[in-house]
Amino acid sequence: MLHPDDRHPFPPTRHSAIADLGAAAPDARDRARDLLAEAYWRPVYAHLRLRWRRDPDDAADLAQSFFLSALEKDFLAGYDPARSRFRSFLRLCLDRHVQRADQSAGRLKRGGGAEHVDLDAIEAGLPADAGDDPEALFARETLRALMAHGVAAVRARADAADRPLDYRLFARVELAPGGSPRPSYRELAEAEGVTEITVTNRLAAARRVFREAVLERLRALTASDAEFREEARELLGLELP
Repeated sequence: MLHPDDRHPFPPTRHSAIADLGAAAPDARDRARDLLAEAYWRPVYAHLRLRWRRDPDDAADLAQSFFLSALEKDFLAGYDPARSRFRSFLRLCLDRHVQRADQSAGRLKRGGGAEHVDLDAIEAGLPADAGDDPEALFARETLRALMAHGVAAVRARADAADRPLDYRLFARVELAPGGSPRPSYRELAEAEGVTEITVTNRLAAARRVFREAVLERLRALTASDAEFREEARELLGLELP
């Protein structure tokens, strides 16, 4: 769904939520923390389920308390881009949080972005085990969260424009179950009662929305252009200029 030859690889705003963690304006800091909680809820939950072997309820409580603690103690503002990528820093903070939580009974607070989360959907996508590399697990679930954000953006744009065809075409081509053949544009046109040109144009528009949403979100989750490029290469397989 994302291609390395895109002409405009950088999101137009180049907004970074990481930079906003240290903003002087409280509203900017709150927005940054909300965005990070939404973007990283899935990888945090998966890390707790598979790496720390927590059951779903315990993992959800720990994820909530982690983001709530980040809000209350503001420790994410201490991130230093010169030392690591933000994703790795966040995972290390999470591991420390689990260790501390295990020594206390204070992890049942609610909040921290859980309203954005569909635990059943996350559970359905979890692998059987964590594998040997916790960084790889966190990266994989971060990518899945990015893809879900992109798909949600396509659906939201189609709904807002009253063009449900755009999302239907996108879903049939890009969200087909693994291993199943993609329908041809002719098949899609016949099924929807439109021309192949309409299919081509609507799919191109939907893919553009998806790409922009994913890259904009990834840009917001990185502190610099260099980190953005590195994450795009590692997570999306894109070599950006």
